[in-house]
Amino acid sequence: MKEYTQFNKAQLMDELQRLHAENTRLKDMYDNIQLSINQCDPNLAEQNFFVNKDSTECAHIKESLQCHHDILIAVAGIAQNFQTANGWEKVVDISLKQLGRAASVSRVYLFKNHEAEDGEPLCSQLYEQCAENITAQINRSDCRNLNWYKRGLGHWYEDLSLGKVVMRKRSTYTRKEKGILDDQQILSVLVVPLFVRGQFWGFMGFDDCLDERNWSSAEIASLKSAAVVISGAIGREQVELEMRASEEMRLSQAEKQRDELVREVHHRIKNHLQGLMGLLKQRKNQGRENRAIIDEAISQIESVALVYGLQSAHRDAKIYFSQMMNAIVHSMKSLSHIPFLVTQGNEKGSCEVDRSKAVALALVINEMLMNAIKHFQSDKKDAKIKIHHEHGYKSIALFISNPGCLPDGVDLQKERGLGTGLELAKSMLPSEGAKLFLENKDNAVVAKLLISPPLLVNM
Repeated sequence: MKEYTQFNKAQLMDELQRLHAENTRLKDMYDNIQLSINQCDPNLAEQNFFVNKDSTECAHIKESLQCHHDILIAVAGIAQNFQTANGWEKVVDISLKQLGRAASVSRVYLFKNHEAEDGEPLCSQLYEQCAENITAQINRSDCRNLNWYKRGLGHWYEDLSLGKVVMRKRSTYTRKEKGILDDQQILSVLVVPLFVRGQFWGFMGFDDCLDERNWSSAEIASLKSAAVVISGAIGREQVELEMRASEEMRLSQAEKQRDELVREVHHRIKNHLQGLMGLLKQRKNQGRENRAIIDEAISQIESVALVYGLQSAHRDAKIYFSQMMNAIVHSMKSLSHIPFLVTQGNEKGSCEVDRSKAVALALVINEMLMNAIKHFQSDKKDAKIKIHHEHGYKSIALFISNPGCLPDGVDLQKERGLGTGLELAKSMLPSEGAKLFLENKDNAVVAKLLISPPLLVNM
């Protein structure tokens, strides 16, 4: 893109140099005519005709020079517009307005080329600016999908595609040109091609509805410079969009490869952990002296394994709280004869868990359940461990309660009187987005876990 920008600058400099040479030539002509006028003898009647003629020509030259100067100023202005704008279409209207005013035309407009289904070249009007009391044409149906050859303008298309400008005056219209241009009250027209990245992209048109105008070479060169500026802005945006799309595709492919690799790693970790649990269960059945310790180790490993299992199950490796909670409860039921009562309140939003903190959260919930099982105190047949969670838009509240009572001196916040399980839960608790509470309530010990962002994501 840098080389392309430099090419546009070089092209514009060539145009400006040609304009400067033309401007110098016209100024010399004007000075010579003015000198001739000053040297004329006013007493000679036969010179009056030439003086008047030269004065008229001088006025036309002055007018042409002024228009040329105004167009160059407008070109500098639109170059600044396109340089600072975030997208050429955001400033094209004001730029066309500046050009139209500087060139003293009735209309200035921009058409873009495209193709019909059969490959025939078409063009459609995108933008237009009109002088005061001039009727706009942009909403006409024949200004959309105009077929160059079927409308008798194939020779225009061929000239423009070669980089030539098209100039027409009403007195020189062909029959088909007359049918199109008279309907829009056009007395003279100048059409300048737009080339974007070497391709004939479209054109700018300049209509004069008040006069059969003779465009000077200086004016034409100035407007061709404006076309170079606009074409360059369109080309730069095309390159930027293509580069952005290419980068997005590259990132998408990289993310896909990463996700596939992560899923495979998670799947293998889960399998290894399940193998480890199998070995622990074999040792558990060989003796009773270490059964409680092995059960706790199995529950912890299984909690980690199920998180990796959930991550490997989804292509995007997302983990949702409800799925994780159900999996943990299901695994814990196999380790305890105590029945669970699981209830769920309102569920709002997706409640997705941050993947980097999912294992820690699973271990905290596992220890909360293990603690409830260890300290279950009830002889009633219908006694249960109660598990309830509610989902809000930006938070989750999890309650786990078991019949019993906290011993004196237990303080979770000050970390006093905690057993191994609660100490582990407290140490594994993520520092942000999670708060754990423990209290006696209605002859039960209630552990409450509040979960919020950033532990919860995409809520």
